[in-house]
This record gives sequence, C-alpha cells and structure tokens, in this order.
Amino acid sequence: MPISRRALNVLCWRLMAKRSRNSVYEWKMLRSNLALMRQIAQLKASYDEMQAKYAGLEVQLGLSPAILRGAEHTSPSPRRYASRDESTGIVDLFGVPTSRKFMKKAKKHYSGNDIFVAKDDTHWLNFPELGFVVKPDRQLSKAHRWSNSYYLGFLRRIHQIELLTRREGKWYYLGTYLITARDTLSHEGISALPDKTRQALVTQSGHHSHRTQLEAMLDSGELTATKYSLKRAACNDALVNILLGGREDSQRHSVELDATGSSDGSDD
Repeated sequence: MPISRRALNVLCWRLMAKRSRNSVYEWKMLRSNLALMRQIAQLKASYDEMQAKYAGLEVQLGLSPAILRGAEHTSPSPRRYASRDESTGIVDLFGVPTSRKFMKKAKKHYSGNDIFVAKDDTHWLNFPELGFVVKPDRQLSKAHRWSNSYYLGFLRRIHQIELLTRREGKWYYLGTYLITARDTLSHEGISALPDKTRQALVTQSGHHSHRTQLEAMLDSGELTATKYSLKRAACNDALVNILLGGREDSQRHSVELDATGSSDGSDD
C-alpha cells in the first residue's frame, strides 16, 4: 500500500524530532565536558599557585637568619665522640678503610634509614645544616634506551636519610637529614646550578659513552631533574657506633647516591 503524503510528513517529523533530541543531548554533554575541563584547569592553576607559595615559604624558612641560628645546633646526641666536632656535629670517622669496602660494611651491618654519600650532586646552602641534592628524572642506558631514574621513585618514597661524605681521603658522618621538599627543576633552574652539580647530573643521566649527547640535551633543556631539599635533624648514634666499629649486629639494605651504583668517591 502506498504511503500517504500525511503519513510521510509525520514520519519525517518524527525522525527530525529524534535527531533533534540527540543533537540536544550531544550539545549538553559537550557543554558539560567543557565545564569540567574549565574546572580542572582552574583547580590545576590553583594547585600550581599553592605549590609555588609553598616553595617560596620553604625557601624563606630555610634561609631565614633566625632559622639558621636555631639550626646551628641540631638535636643533641646523648653520646659524645672524641672525633666529633661539637661546633658542627660532624663526626670524623678516623681509622676507617679508604676504599668503598667501608660503605659495603656500613650497608651490611646497619638497620634503619638509608645511607647516602654526598658528592658533587649535593649543593650546600648552609653546610652542614641545609642543602639539596639534584637527581635526573631519566637515565640513558649503554644500549641507548631511556628509562625512569631509580631515584625518581626511591627518593619520593622515603622522608629521611643518613648522610656521609668523603673529603681529602677521609670519611665523615654528617647526620640524619629530612627531605623537606621535592621540586622539578625548570631549564632555567638547571642552568643556574653550580657547574660541578650540572656535570654530576650529566654523569648520572646515562652511560659515559653518551656523554656528548647528554651534555647537548642538558644545554637544550631536554634533560629534566628533581631537586630534593635536605635539612639536618639529628645524629644517629647507632649508625655512628657501627661506622666506628663498635657494633655489628644489625642487618640493612641501602643505596648510595651514585646512579651507576659502582662508585662512592673512593680512591680504588
């Protein structure tokens, strides 16, 4: 039976109405999505602003003369050591081996926070109370494969470390340090770092065979890094006792601040 003109008009009207309803629904969904995107952008901007204010307050608090005067004497240790400089709290670990066997011994027998060695990637604002360490976010393997830096995840999971350093062939225990802030460095921030810290960043960003490429990437801003702010909080007597050879009954596992894991600044 042929369709009448009226029936055809009704059918067309219904189809147009259905399409119109779909279009209205799609338009409402689009408007809703746009509104959500604007809210997300506003929240992100507010978050970034709060982060910037927080970082500024951290700098102000960290560098304020009053805070620095108060930080000149960290939490006192209940014990005294003949090799400890009471004005700085630094313990001279005299008599310890000069090779990296010393660090292996410390890692084997100490149970507690992780032990790190302050090297060229560590910059001091007020030695030995306040400073920061810079670590790459990615590392380039010998096979020319990029991967996330081990330290990017590890240093975000812990909140304090035990810090040692080696100067003029001698080991020193600096203290227990809190990680007070973690900040992604901009290209300008990396450019403003001391030259030795920048060179350490290149070294830790990949295999030495790629050094020329990594240096070029550092200059162009392609290498990214994170700054971990450090503030000394205490002296760990248990660790000092072990480092001085007084006790060896604990077990531990730790890492050094060496991206390759093969050197701790020793002579051998």
